[in-house]
Amino acid sequence: MKPDAYSGEARLGRIRDKEAVINELSYVDPMTPSLGETVKKLRDKLYACGSCGHDDNVRLKNEFESVADGLFKKRDSIREEYKRQKEGIILEAERLSYSTDYKSAKDQMQSLRERWKQIPRGAKADEDVLWFRFKQASDRLYENAKNDYEERKRKQADAKYKKEFLVRQAESLSYSTDFKNAKDQMKHLNEQWKQAPRASKEDEDQLWSRFRQAADRLYGNAQQDYERRQAQQREAKARKEQVINQIERLAYTGDFKSAGIEVKRLSDEFYNAGSAGRDNQDLKERFNAARNRFYAAKQQAGQIKHQEYLRSLDERINRKRDALNRLENAIYNKRDQLSNLLSRPEPSYNNPHRWEIAARRNAKESEINAAIRDMEIKRASIINEIAELQSKYNNSR
Repeated sequence: MKPDAYSGEARLGRIRDKEAVINELSYVDPMTPSLGETVKKLRDKLYACGSCGHDDNVRLKNEFESVADGLFKKRDSIREEYKRQKEGIILEAERLSYSTDYKSAKDQMQSLRERWKQIPRGAKADEDVLWFRFKQASDRLYENAKNDYEERKRKQADAKYKKEFLVRQAESLSYSTDFKNAKDQMKHLNEQWKQAPRASKEDEDQLWSRFRQAADRLYGNAQQDYERRQAQQREAKARKEQVINQIERLAYTGDFKSAGIEVKRLSDEFYNAGSAGRDNQDLKERFNAARNRFYAAKQQAGQIKHQEYLRSLDERINRKRDALNRLENAIYNKRDQLSNLLSRPEPSYNNPHRWEIAARRNAKESEINAAIRDMEIKRASIINEIAELQSKYNNSR
């Protein structure tokens, strides 16, 4: 016989059904997506079980709502913990976002991102705000790192440009024959190199190699020039000593006319022999002494031609002085020309012909310097010749 709807057995069955629904609710994961929808379905299922009497209905409904409230509270508590953990990650991310140790900071930021992924999502409203803050900190770090990278690249490119300019100057100087001036300028370029910022490692190494090659070339050429000049000075010393010995022997000749010609030739040979370095002054004094002895002997042997001889010497001295004055004027003009050249402004970095202009200017400067050196050597020779003639004149009066 079918049980009556309100019989004790039917009511107990509905109570068990509702209790089963409440038990099912108690096993629901509070972090189930759409928890409210799940609770609503189970609530509908509870109501669908039918009535089991006012008191039991109220009791079971209260039990259901109590379990439901507990689920929502537990969900909120878990979400709050997730929120707290993510806020902690955000604080670390925000701290890292201002770091300037970008490599380490980016590694740590990636680690924070992995930790973030391991934490389940919380409430959507909280999640959106938290993720915005985390992403803002992350973006700030990567933007700062990008800006720093671009700034470093810009500085490296600027450093490369500056050092390429220094290298080209050094390479130009490396072929100079004005070694003293060129070495001073090379030293100045080296100081500029030290003060300039560094380019990338590859560019820095390549440019420094070129710079050192140019410097080594200059110093090597300067050393070779020094050694060549030393050899020339030794050769000049030997030749001048030979000239002095020959003049000393001519002081005892009986043919002063022929000997005078020979002394003049030997005098030219003495001065044309070049510098003997530190021994030059001593050799010059010995030379003058030997020559003076010769002319003194010649004077004793030729008193009759004395006045004519003095007149001849005076004329020669005057010609040498005129020549010296003309040469001094020529040297002054050349130095003025060099000064004007050096005072010209350097061509602009933007001038596409900057290096051609600089090369022409350096060539012109070397040409003028060479001309000045030649004239100064000639001037020294004239001065020495004037001194020689004046000495002869004075010694013969």
